[in-house]
Amino acid sequence: MGQLGLKIPARISYKADNFIRHSGVRTIINQVLSLANSEAFNLCWIEGERRSGKTHLSITLTDLLINYKFQPRCIEGAEFKDFLESGQVEQISARTMPFIIDSAEEYFNSLTTGNSGAFVNFIEKLRVAGSLVIFLSRTSVQSLACDEHIMSRLRPGQGLKINMPADEELPEVIAAMAKQRGMVLSERKIEFIRRRIGRSIEAIERYLDRVYHLSSVLGRGVRFPILGDAL
Repeated sequence: MGQLGLKIPARISYKADNFIRHSGVRTIINQVLSLANSEAFNLCWIEGERRSGKTHLSITLTDLLINYKFQPRCIEGAEFKDFLESGQVEQISARTMPFIIDSAEEYFNSLTTGNSGAFVNFIEKLRVAGSLVIFLSRTSVQSLACDEHIMSRLRPGQGLKINMPADEELPEVIAAMAKQRGMVLSERKIEFIRRRIGRSIEAIERYLDRVYHLSSVLGRGVRFPILGDAL
């Protein structure tokens, strides 16, 4: 059943409450909050594999920063260029205005040589304000093919990486990912999945999408036969 096309995609609910702060991200969250509370400008690059929870992490960080009386701005990488050229950068004036750029590689991969001025201006505005910018990306800083004006500002930043959850955290992670897709699983079903899928978030996600698809197409509840067919 692994090759079955997903014609009925699961709707993912991106909410901080749906994100499990497992050991692979707790260190990142603590480090970001520490950087935000410092008095100086900071740049943080968070690398995560495909479907590792970067968007959920960006929303969680946004909510946490709001709780700490910051005024964060979360921007998609594909929209970052428009933001930089909109004139809003000139309004950056306080350290309480951190920026979170999700899917940052989409912006950097779109740049052409010599087109770095808007980004450099953005970073210098943040530097003067003593604020924080967080980039979340599938790729590392070293893999970017940007000019030296950009790279010289990214390299000194704090580099962090999203890691896999620990074995004992998997049941909670599986339950949360199923809930994102509108499925409530019993402990027995979660254990069935845990023993067969492994710790990869992407593998768990692909499997749960197949379960959701089969359940929807067949008009049946999420029972063990469907869990088995989705393997």
